[in-house]
Amino acid sequence: MSNANPPYERLTRSRFGLNGIGSLWLGSNHLLLVTNTLAVERYRRWYFPDLQALVMRKNAARMIWNIILGSFALLFLAGAVACVIGSGSASAPDDIIALYVMAAVLGILGMVFVTVAAINSAMGPSCTLFIQTPHGLERLSTPNRVPGVEKLTARVQPILLAVQSNQGGQPGSLREIAAALDQPLS
Repeated sequence: MSNANPPYERLTRSRFGLNGIGSLWLGSNHLLLVTNTLAVERYRRWYFPDLQALVMRKNAARMIWNIILGSFALLFLAGAVACVIGSGSASAPDDIIALYVMAAVLGILGMVFVTVAAINSAMGPSCTLFIQTPHGLERLSTPNRVPGVEKLTARVQPILLAVQSNQGGQPGSLREIAAALDQPLS
């Protein structure tokens, strides 16, 4: 039997990071971060009433990766040019063929690095995403690009606003605390 309403909706695609492979899911009343590391699967759950903010901070990861990829591309392409220039001074036909083959291989590798750097740039600015709860700020492993965070925020924000607006009557809610701070003590 198939379930008409699945219990979870995937919010982000799986992303490989230092903590393993992570993905973010939307449950009926919570967000769920699933992280896989080899044979271990970990779950971290945040209930909507506890969520205070989603904090995005831009970082320099895209620039750093582009510098690394560009350096490798420059190295391989310079090697290809050196092989082509060196083939002009070679006298044996076998040496000329070997240098052209080497130039082709190095040129292809250089273009692969250029292509990966271009794809990295096209994905948009990189960022780090945090969830603010009463227990503190916790880092999410996914998403790590600004367009992905904007898409996640557009999907989750209406749910969070609806849950938090229904909590207005509960004692100790953030709205009551903020209102109490504005009133003089008697």
